[in-house]
Amino acid sequence: MKNSIDSSRPKVVFDVDDVLWPLGEVVARKLGIDSERYFYQFSVKDNPMLTEQEREAVIAAFADPQYFAEIDFFAGIESIMKPCELGAIVKIKSNSFNEQVARLKVQQLLAAVPNLCEDDIQMNIIRYGQAHGKTIDRDTTIFVDDSPYNVATSPAITNIMPDLGNWNRGAEAMRIINGRPVRYAKSLCEINELVYTQIEHQLRAV
Repeated sequence: MKNSIDSSRPKVVFDVDDVLWPLGEVVARKLGIDSERYFYQFSVKDNPMLTEQEREAVIAAFADPQYFAEIDFFAGIESIMKPCELGAIVKIKSNSFNEQVARLKVQQLLAAVPNLCEDDIQMNIIRYGQAHGKTIDRDTTIFVDDSPYNVATSPAITNIMPDLGNWNRGAEAMRIINGRPVRYAKSLCEINELVYTQIEHQLRAV
């Protein structure tokens, strides 16, 4: 049975934090937390490798604009709109803990990504308790996100996650994802290649 989603214009949706730039690495480094402990589990408040003080500091960092003032995007950021050459729609959907953080992310994305428009970006302002929820359009073809919670509810034909080890492919992450189709990539450049190739295949199949 063919997928009911209209494939005339494939839609790609990118997350921002830990997909287009290494937020987790920046937070862990500035707080003096070993990267392996930080990425042990996606849910910070449930991460047994962090002390209570460290958990509180990490969550506070997500709302601190200083962590987002000078975003160093991954190599490949300039190519995320390339699927538009094939007729695809590319959108960015990200959660932020306050308006200032959201503005900083939008401003820097627009400066870093050729042909990206503000209308292509959706920034949701949330509280930490809402971090495990992101509504993805039903017509999404490819969803790129680091969160196992978001992938678990994704309607996309293909889900791509950056390979962050235990963070999103450990036993707890696999339990949350619960069998949703996922492809992992080692870099944003590899993600871009997977996205472009998948869209080419999709369009050939129409």
